[in-house]
Amino acid sequence: MNVLETPVGSGGRFFRVTAMSPVQVAISASLSRFASYLPDSSGDQAIGHAPEFQPNYEAVVIHIDWGDDAVLLGSDLEEHATCAWTALMKDPWCRQRRMSTAYKVAHHGSVSSHADEIWADLLVADPAAGLTPFNLGRHKLPTDDDKSRIRSLSTEVFNASGATRRPELGSNHVKRLDDICKGLSGVNAAFGAVRLPKRPSEPDWRVQLFGAAQKL
Repeated sequence: MNVLETPVGSGGRFFRVTAMSPVQVAISASLSRFASYLPDSSGDQAIGHAPEFQPNYEAVVIHIDWGDDAVLLGSDLEEHATCAWTALMKDPWCRQRRMSTAYKVAHHGSVSSHADEIWADLLVADPAAGLTPFNLGRHKLPTDDDKSRIRSLSTEVFNASGATRRPELGSNHVKRLDDICKGLSGVNAAFGAVRLPKRPSEPDWRVQLFGAAQKL
């Protein structure tokens, strides 16, 4: 766990940024996984690409506290009893952080990154929340079940893009184009952004949506 604390302005306000994860056991597990890809005395060759580790216990969750308020950035940390969210929530120091009024929902809103303790112990009731979708072929996040679950936890949840990449063409045109090219999609059709600005003196987050961003 790493903490950066620095004064901001001349009023004595402090700005504290805390990396709440990965926990130590996750770091040890990650090092072991990395070591398994190194060549050994048997003459095996090292791989030529970065391995994809699943589930993701190495993601860095950030808590930002500026004295009057706080935000939680959930990164892509997935749930696990000893390596991820549940383990993080067992740490008394983490549980004593200022409760956040804004949350970047972890791992595209997937249920694999959900823990009830996040919403109960790290966030105020009904926080402002934003998420980024994942869309690769048949793999899409958040799912309809994910959306329903998140909406039951906050009334102010925003998706950076609810658009589809499918081109706005008739089905016959799409079929003919599919015969001669792959990966047909609209240019920047699914791009969007969610911005939540807030001054220390303001009671609530303001919501600014750009491009294909929309309320979940």
